[in-house]
Amino acid sequence: MTQLQGERRDSAQEDMLSAMLQELQEGAVLESSVYLARAGNSQLQGRKGSKACRPARRLLRTLHRLGPGEGQRVVLSALRAVEVQLEGSAGDASCAAFWWSNMLMLRYHLDSDPELELLVQKAKNIEVSAFRKVFTTVWEGLILPSVILESAATEPGSRSSAFSATFSFGSAAAKRSPQSPAHGGEEVAIQRWLDLLDQAHRMLAGAHFDDIAAQLEPEVMKQVLRRIDQLIVGSLVRGSCGEGQRQGAASGSSTPDSALGPTHSLSQPFLPFKPGLVSFGVGLQLKLAMTRLLQWATETGCAEEGSVVADLLPCMASCASLLMLPTDQLADPATHAKVFPELCMRDVHTLLSRFEPDDFCPTAPEAGLLTIIESQIHLPDRRGTTDSLSVRATNVFGDYEDECFGEGYPDLLGRVEAVAPQQTSADVITEPPDADSDDDLAQLEELVDRKDHGMSAELQRFELLRRLWSATVV
Repeated sequence: MTQLQGERRDSAQEDMLSAMLQELQEGAVLESSVYLARAGNSQLQGRKGSKACRPARRLLRTLHRLGPGEGQRVVLSALRAVEVQLEGSAGDASCAAFWWSNMLMLRYHLDSDPELELLVQKAKNIEVSAFRKVFTTVWEGLILPSVILESAATEPGSRSSAFSATFSFGSAAAKRSPQSPAHGGEEVAIQRWLDLLDQAHRMLAGAHFDDIAAQLEPEVMKQVLRRIDQLIVGSLVRGSCGEGQRQGAASGSSTPDSALGPTHSLSQPFLPFKPGLVSFGVGLQLKLAMTRLLQWATETGCAEEGSVVADLLPCMASCASLLMLPTDQLADPATHAKVFPELCMRDVHTLLSRFEPDDFCPTAPEAGLLTIIESQIHLPDRRGTTDSLSVRATNVFGDYEDECFGEGYPDLLGRVEAVAPQQTSADVITEPPDADSDDDLAQLEELVDRKDHGMSAELQRFELLRRLWSATVV
């Protein structure tokens, strides 16, 4: 009996020791793949060639050695730790881009395995979240503070103006925002946007991206341009004194106040047209602004040569086409779908009701035409919504639950192999660790070495990791 109890005790101790070693090994995986992934010098983080996406390589190798069952559990645990890292990375575009590229690489190697569907979806969710983080760093940390401060400064006597005179946002861009001239002008407005875009471009270019994460910058800037597009046209629809809001109320729709303030749209320093004016000439000014913005995007590599302006700035393209189209074609639903698809008929009615003749178009739309269009205000835009652009423009101040981060997320999975051929080879997970991997682990050991405390003992958890990665595949 005593012998049997002793055997059971020995067996229990062995089980406990085995479990402890397993936990220690898992801790080493988390430490090497997440917690210390961006610590130390740039060699450890890796930016080019075989040194890029090291966390993804470590997780892939771990998954391959442990097998889909235990391996998927360990990697999912690591991905939950990555989520925590991202949550604490507000304002750090470099951190978000780092994890974005690693999640993209992880998906590249696992996307075709049906057994790992849960793992792939988790990586995709983190990837989208990281993209959102990079975007919000640019949009909320750089673009919006400058726009809000300058717009508030042009409202003399307003509470916003007094506030902006005594308080400065944390954004460096907001602090160095130039003072608004007494008379803005269309050229000044375009230059304001170009200056902000240049600052955003420099911010992303200096975020220490690797070869894969560098592909993120153009996609982020495209989303920035699309929100600028919505802001400009939403302000035109809304009007300088809330005309669009009153028109919407008359038609049975509600238009919430913009985050710039009650009945306040973009101010003159950011409008490439005279506030409140709707005319053929405004359509021409929108065309000029689109040309300049597209030229900037092409020169900086944020858009490909030959890009269609309507793809980059769809709202401005639709609005310009509407204001410059012969009036006899405006009531045709087919024309609506083809020529100005970003505008719902409610916005079309709002703009044409305020249309003023000018030298380019000396006649206003006839009352009969406006009546016909008013009867069509139930017709949606290409998105299937009848929401006014003045409502959608409000959303750029914080509501990102739209097509930019949903089904329309710019998935770059197909570009990975061309950008990083060394990282897409199956060798990164199927072959035993090479000298570079051993060097990688040695550097990790240095970061947590206890020699300063009089202890030079070998760090056994990293030795466990070496053995795991060198083991025969399960």
